Amino acid sequence: MTTAVSPPVPDGSTHRLLALSANLLPPEVVQQRRLVRIRLVVLASLGTVIVLLAAGYAVAHWQSTRQEQKLADAQTEAIVLHQQMRAYDELVTAQTQTTKIDTQLAKLLATDVQWATLFGKLRAAAPRGLDLTGVSVALTDPTTQGTSGGSSSTTTASGLPSADGKTPIGSLTINGTSTTKTAIAGYVDSIGKVTGVGNVLLAGVTDQDDGTDFTLRADLAPTLLSHHYTSASD
Repeated sequence: MTTAVSPPVPDGSTHRLLALSANLLPPEVVQQRRLVRIRLVVLASLGTVIVLLAAGYAVAHWQSTRQEQKLADAQTEAIVLHQQMRAYDELVTAQTQTTKIDTQLAKLLATDVQWATLFGKLRAAAPRGLDLTGVSVALTDPTTQGTSGGSSSTTTASGLPSADGKTPIGSLTINGTSTTKTAIAGYVDSIGKVTGVGNVLLAGVTDQDDGTDFTLRADLAPTLLSHHYTSASD
C-alpha cells in the first residue's frame, strides 16, 4: 500500500517577520565617542613611551652610578699604593744614585787595568843581568777604540798593523840596562808572550862602559781591561 504525502499549502494567515535595526543616535554623539576612543589610544601610547623612557633612564643611571663607583674604588686603590710607595722612597733614591755612580765609574774607569799585575809580569820576565830602569804607559782615548772595517788594518801605537784588527788601549815603553845584548833579545821574546802585550819593538840601544841601555816599545791590547766597573748593559 502506497501513501502519498503532499507539501503543505501555505496559509494566507501566516505573516513573515523581517529583522530591522536603526541607529537613532545623533551624528554628534557618534563623532564624540570616536574622538574619546582615539584619545584613549593616544594616551595609552604616550603612557607606554613614558614608561619605556623612564625605564631606560633608570638603567642608564644605574650603570653610570656603578661605573662611578668603580672609578672611585680605583682612585682609592691608587692613593693607597702611592702612600705605600712612599715608604720605599729612600730605597728607590739609593738605587738611582747607585746606578748613576756605576755609570760614572764605568766611564771614568773605561781603561782600568790591573797595573800591578802587569808590571809584576814584566819584571818577572827579565832574565839575569837585565834590570828595568823605567816603565811608562800612554793610554788612548776610549771613544776612539774599536775595530777596523773591511780589509783595512788598524794602525797600532807601535806603528805596526794590528793582527786582530782591534785598536790597542795604549802603548808601553820600557827602559832598562843589560850586561849583554843577548839578554835584551831574550827579554823582547819573553814580554811578547805576556797576555795583553803585543808588537814588541826594540826602539833603541846605547852601549855603555858597564853594559847596554835599551828602550822597548809595545802595544797594550783590550784584553788587559779589567771591566770591573763596566755596567751590565755594556
